[in-house]
Amino acid sequence: MISENKNSSGIKVFDVEHTPTYGNISVEINFDFKNDFGYGPVSMDGCIQMMVDFWNGAEGRLNENEGDYLRTFLKQLCQRCLIVSIEYNRNVDGVIKQFVNEEGWMAMDGSCGIKLLSVELMYMDTQADYEIEERVPA
Repeated sequence: MISENKNSSGIKVFDVEHTPTYGNISVEINFDFKNDFGYGPVSMDGCIQMMVDFWNGAEGRLNENEGDYLRTFLKQLCQRCLIVSIEYNRNVDGVIKQFVNEEGWMAMDGSCGIKLLSVELMYMDTQADYEIEERVPA
């Protein structure tokens, strides 16, 4: 689930949830921000497109999101934030610091127009969410 909060400027806040596990993030994106990578300013939409296209399988993910780069980016960002949080045992500040070194991603501290506001870990304690299947050994 992705929800959006708007204000009068080009800044929007998105809440993205991985619904099966309730893991979620909140991220603020300044769509008026332009990044300069040494060859001229790049719009936020252009930056988002570059981050989506960087990864293998981008075309399939875009197809699943009806060609919407923003939705694809937000889902990828949520997935990566949840993985980083678990893998490195990091809170939101730690995840933000980790993104400084993450290949294919811009900084998520606001300096590039995107600021990660929160990361809520997946909730995996509900026993009814697990399935067990017994197999015959090969």
